[in-house]
Amino acid sequence: MDMADIATSATFVILLTAILAAWLRERRRIRTLLGVLHAEARGLCAEAAGLAEALARRQADGVPIDQLFLDMHALGEPQTWPGLVSSSGLMPRDILGRAVELHGHLALARARLAGWRSGPRDRAGAGLLVETLLHAANGGDSLLREIEARLGWPHRWQPHVPAATALVTAMDDENREVFDWAYWSDPL
Repeated sequence: MDMADIATSATFVILLTAILAAWLRERRRIRTLLGVLHAEARGLCAEAAGLAEALARRQADGVPIDQLFLDMHALGEPQTWPGLVSSSGLMPRDILGRAVELHGHLALARARLAGWRSGPRDRAGAGLLVETLLHAANGGDSLLREIEARLGWPHRWQPHVPAATALVTAMDDENREVFDWAYWSDPL
């Protein structure tokens, strides 16, 4: 083996090492992004599920939904999602799609909640708000499952919303024409 062969082999090994290092760095960055998205999505989903359940229990008990109740149960704004959007090209498309869907449901729920704060609070409006919150919680659960499967983490959170599910089912049976609208329609 002469010097040219050794130089060629060394150059090849250096290039291969650089490619491997870049690939590992990219993979670590993706795992970090997914971990941050998971943490925020879990908190937002828990808030949505909690608000849906609280609203449904109030409706089932016949307790009016007053301003104090609405002030105590606000939905939080995403803190890390706006920063992650610039790195969205690194995230897998299925996870990115589920994250966009979750944040869309949450934005619609916040808009409906704001309308409720200033307007009338009727049973149909409560049903639409609870349905939107359920879509957010369930969509967030599927997002969390997908991220956890990618990262090799166990799935630990599930939305527990029996009262909210019962309310939406009952209202769907009572008012077919109201609930035939898409859940992403404009807030009432």
